[in-house]
Amino acid sequence: MSIRSYCTDSSYVMKCLPCDSQGGDLSPTISSSNEVNSLSIKLPGRLDLKILKLILDDILYGNGIQDHKGPSIFRMKGLLHVVGCNQLHILQSVHSVFDIQSSACNIGSQQDPTNGVNVIVVIGCSLNGETLKSRLEKSVVAAFS
Repeated sequence: MSIRSYCTDSSYVMKCLPCDSQGGDLSPTISSSNEVNSLSIKLPGRLDLKILKLILDDILYGNGIQDHKGPSIFRMKGLLHVVGCNQLHILQSVHSVFDIQSSACNIGSQQDPTNGVNVIVVIGCSLNGETLKSRLEKSVVAAFS
């Protein structure tokens, strides 16, 4: 499982934050509330859609991971492997509204870019990458088959 982080400072200059080449923990932590961060979280295995929706509800509506007051998650996008489904699912979120739909792409087909890994990208302010990852991991219920 890995997290990669990118940051845009207040002057909108793109800079890349270092991450472990083995896909390890996020470092350094960004604490300034005026910076926009982008996290890419990779989770191997199959996800329980019902559990994932509950977790997303809590994250987006319950402000469960925010490091400051006010909305911190602007967008989420993801390609997901859902238990009991042969098609990839697509996650899209804008602020507190999210949707997960099955796609026309079969898991493992030539069009499947995921190599069996769920990929979720989160854009927002003062994101806590490790907390986000650990919360989303709770929706992984089966090894990829």
